[in-house]
Amino acid sequence: MGSVFVGGAGGMAFGSGDALPYRNRLNAGKFLIAVKGTDDLTGKAANILRQFEPENLQGYTET
Repeated sequence: MGSVFVGGAGGMAFGSGDALPYRNRLNAGKFLIAVKGTDDLTGKAANILRQFEPENLQGYTET
C-alpha cells in the first residue's frame, strides 16, 4: 500500500526532523493531501492531483 503526499508535509508524518519548512508552508496557506490505499488507487489520485499542478507530489510505500 502506498500514500501520496502533496505540499511536502510528509516529513512531519514520518518524523524526519524537517517540521519547520512544513509548518511554514501550512502557515502560508498551503495544504497537505494524503491518500492511502492500493497502488491503483494512489495512482488514480496522483493523476487527478497532477491536474492542479501541485508544488510538490511525493509517494511513499509502507514497509
